Amino acid sequence: MSSTGEPAAADIELQAPRPVAPIAVFAILLATACWASSGVLAKKADLPGVDIAFWRLLMVALIFGTIALVTRRRISWLMVRRALPGGLLFGLNLAVWFEALNHASVGIATVLAALTPVIAMLVGWQVLDEHISRVALICAAAAIGGVVMFVVPGFSASGTTAYGMCLAAVGVGLWVCYLFVTKQARQGVGTVEYLLIMSAIATVSLVPFVLLLGDNGLAPPDHGWPWLIALALVPGSLGHGLLVWAQAHVSLSTTSILLQGEPVGAAAAGVIFLDEPIGPLQVIGMAIAVVALVVLARHSTGGA
Repeated sequence: MSSTGEPAAADIELQAPRPVAPIAVFAILLATACWASSGVLAKKADLPGVDIAFWRLLMVALIFGTIALVTRRRISWLMVRRALPGGLLFGLNLAVWFEALNHASVGIATVLAALTPVIAMLVGWQVLDEHISRVALICAAAAIGGVVMFVVPGFSASGTTAYGMCLAAVGVGLWVCYLFVTKQARQGVGTVEYLLIMSAIATVSLVPFVLLLGDNGLAPPDHGWPWLIALALVPGSLGHGLLVWAQAHVSLSTTSILLQGEPVGAAAAGVIFLDEPIGPLQVIGMAIAVVALVVLARHSTGGA
């Protein structure tokens, strides 16, 4: 997953390589910055993870519903059936990840989530019998080592708990499952239509959890609204919009590489806006993980 819980990888439609336009590259970098803000915004909201996920998803569904209405997009039952598994997984994933942020630092939760490509690769190897090259294995080992270097030194200093780490790990697992089911669901379903249906299904799927675990049930929260609105607008809508526009002008490999800047941005945002501690060894570990993931992304797409 994107560390923000955004369906980034699943929303990048395969396109033939095109000349890279500087403005498109800037758009992807800006989208990455939008997603990197997700952890800080969720922390600032100071609400249970299910509340943050529910209201953020509801607002995103309304935003893309408005876009679909204005642009006269047609929604079919086939689209709904295809989006159903992804919506259920994404809603749960988002709730788990936002709750993890209540028990872990933004940096640790996000850098751990950055291992999604590695886990997806290993699942593909075991489940889909996909071939893994020696370069991919080396990159995976380096990425895991870098994440360990980042997480272990900052575990106690950042206030991260074992519970928070477990939640973050579960969120990564849910995100990998989401990517696999969405890869098939997106066939014949446009980006706007999928995001609308998926967000709506995810919102409805969280209703029982909000009633059981939320602060006010389905009543609007009595605080945190500026941050919830920012979550819906910045990573939830603007980040997606920028990527959807830019991916038509930038190759998939270039996009994948640029998106690896998200854990760096999220960790930096945690330091700047939340005073989360980060030491030299953690910086080195994060650098190793990011470089390994960049090489893995480029290698997996044939270096295009």
